[in-house]
Amino acid sequence: MLNIVTGRINSSKTTKITEIYNSLNKGDGFVSLKNMNGHLVHSYDVLRLATNERRRLVIRDIYSEDKEEACCQIGPYLFSTKTVDYIEDTIRELITNKVSPLFLDEVGLLELENLCFHNIFTEMLDSGLDIFVTIRKDLLEKIIEKYKIKEYNLFDVD
Repeated sequence: MLNIVTGRINSSKTTKITEIYNSLNKGDGFVSLKNMNGHLVHSYDVLRLATNERRRLVIRDIYSEDKEEACCQIGPYLFSTKTVDYIEDTIRELITNKVSPLFLDEVGLLELENLCFHNIFTEMLDSGLDIFVTIRKDLLEKIIEKYKIKEYNLFDVD
C-alpha cells in the first residue's frame, strides 16, 4: 500500500515520515535533511534510515565547486548524480530483498518531468511493497495523476 505524507513546504513532512519509520521499527529508505547557512539553504543530505549514513544530495549552485556532477537542477539547487544513483541502487536492492516498507522523501516537481527519483519511484510502485513517500500538497494531484495511483493512505501534516 502506498502511504503519502503531504503538507506545504516546510510543514514537517520529513519529521513525520521519520517518526513513522521509528514507530514501525522496520523497513528502510531515505529522508532529506536540510542544511542552512544563516537564512539561506546551503544543501540537503539524504539519510539512509536503517544505517544513519548521510550523503550530500543537493547543493545550492553558489556553493557548488563542480556543477558537472549534477544530474538535474531545480531553481538554484543541483542534484548529485552519484547520490541519486546510490539511492536508486539501494532501493533496487531493498526491493529485490523484499524489505518493507520503503521510504522516500520526496517526490515532486522533478519527478513530474521524469527526472531525479522518477524511475525508482515507478519501480517502488510496481514492487507491491508497502511504501511511504512525502509529496508537497500543491503537487499531490499531479503526482497521483501522472503515476495513475488509485489507492493510497494520506497523512496530512498541515
